[in-house]
Amino acid sequence: MSQRARRRVAGVLTVLVASGGWLVAASGIAAGSPGGAGHALVTKGGPSSQTAGAPLQYHGGKLLTASKTYAIFWGPQSQFPTDEADGMAKLLGGFGGSHYLGIAAQYLPVAPTSTYEGELLDSSPPPSHAPSTATIVAEVASLITTPDPNAIYFVYTSNFPHLNFCAWHGAGVINGVTVQVAYMPNTAGIAGCDPGNLYGANTYSEGTRSVADSTAHEFMEATTDPVPVSGWADKNHLEIGDKCNFVYGAPVELANHTDWQLQEEWSNAD
Repeated sequence: MSQRARRRVAGVLTVLVASGGWLVAASGIAAGSPGGAGHALVTKGGPSSQTAGAPLQYHGGKLLTASKTYAIFWGPQSQFPTDEADGMAKLLGGFGGSHYLGIAAQYLPVAPTSTYEGELLDSSPPPSHAPSTATIVAEVASLITTPDPNAIYFVYTSNFPHLNFCAWHGAGVINGVTVQVAYMPNTAGIAGCDPGNLYGANTYSEGTRSVADSTAHEFMEATTDPVPVSGWADKNHLEIGDKCNFVYGAPVELANHTDWQLQEEWSNAD
């Protein structure tokens, strides 16, 4: 594929901390240096290079061949796009068996599968500032009594604090179980996270289409690099989604026959 990602790429902020009974490993975006496991705001002023020719390399860590996904909605439900819960159920429920997820097969020992397990609601106020990975892991721990090591817990918040990224994924240990998490703030109206509606793939709201694109980015990275960056990443710590940020082809049809405008994913084979 042609590499023309629109994110500025530099260093990766890697954190390993013990907090409140869980261990957190995250690779995110430091101010001014997007990269790693985060989905960055579109750089104003045009595209920039992301070393397109560098292949992804396996670093010996955990991989997800059979993931289970959960959507956690954190915040007053009236502050989310009205169609977001339905949209995320359709999106996450369509990855399993899709050609889109099939891109990851080249990085895994067996063909990947994924099932959507449902949603959880927490109407308490979400963080008013950029949350740490420990904060998102703690939110999951407050709702999930028996965490699943194959799960990816997507935490959607009703707000968008002052952030320089659109989303990120990480991992933590809850009660001895390593789980995957993703922070998905409300990107409705955030121009730097809105890919536009190039193809008219579906009729969901702008906010839901925007967070769907970020969800696909983090889902594919959490599948191939669950504990950043110990799975598949290139020499600059860019993951399968980072190398194709905001690069689009035709609308993506998922296994449940829903259509979405989703960014492309990096293929070593191609």
